[in-house]
Amino acid sequence: MTDEQQAPVWEPRAVARVRALADLLARRPELTGVYRPADVTDEALRWSA
Repeated sequence: MTDEQQAPVWEPRAVARVRALADLLARRPELTGVYRPADVTDEALRWSA
């Protein structure tokens, strides 16, 4: 993450982690199926949209 993409100070760490993971999956879709927490996050984001 660059300084411009840095999470706000008030944002909980878990939210920042999910945001970073979602960004990673958007940039690298081939990682789906490799890392289980990434898969769970990807599914959760799909169902919450």
